[in-house]
Order: sequence, then C-alpha cells, then structure tokens
Amino acid sequence: MKYLLSIMTLLPLILPAPVLGGCSDAVTNGFDCYRYALRAARDSSWPTIRDYAERSRLAAEDAQNSAEECACYEAEVEFQSAYRHARDAVKAETLEKSKEHLQLLLRAAKAGTEAAESCGN
Repeated sequence: MKYLLSIMTLLPLILPAPVLGGCSDAVTNGFDCYRYALRAARDSSWPTIRDYAERSRLAAEDAQNSAEECACYEAEVEFQSAYRHARDAVKAETLEKSKEHLQLLLRAAKAGTEAAESCGN
C-alpha cells in the first residue's frame, strides 16, 4: 500500500504534461485572450483599447500554439481566428471598426477556450 501511494505521488512528476493536463495551457491562454479582449471592448480610450487588443493578440498566439501542441484542432482554428481579429482591432482606423473586431475576437476566444476544455477531457 505504501509503495502504491509513493508511485501515485511521483506519477505526475514522471508523465509528460499532455498526458496529465490535456490542453490546460491552451485553456489558460485562451482565457487570457478573452479577458484582455473584454477589457478592450469595455473601454472607450483608443490607446487603452489598442493596448488590450495587442495583449489579446499575443495571448491568442500562445493559445494557438498550445492547442497545436496538444492536438486540439478545433481550438487551434478558433484561436487563429481570434488572433486575426485581435490584429485587425489593433490596426483598425476607427474606434467603431476596432470594436467590431473585438466582438468577433470575443466570440472566437470563447469558442477556442471551450474547445480546448473539451480536448483536455
């Protein structure tokens, strides 16, 4: 019994992360992407919106890479979309256009995060 308990304690340290955690990094990065996009969407200051949209873009890129590593194709595609919308929100010429891209970004980030959660199970 003691032997079994010690093996169970050491098992998480020995097994690779994808076996244990599934797509937990993709979920975490996807949530960050969503959180930053939401902050941008709720703000009215153009410099702040661009700053949070850029942070969201970087988080979307990390989420996409994490989804690729854990072989979660659906999440990867959604995070690619989130990345494009974040990039377009940063580059938008007007506040209204940026807000439009942020709404699309929020949908993609949420869908990607949900897909990554499903892949992790």
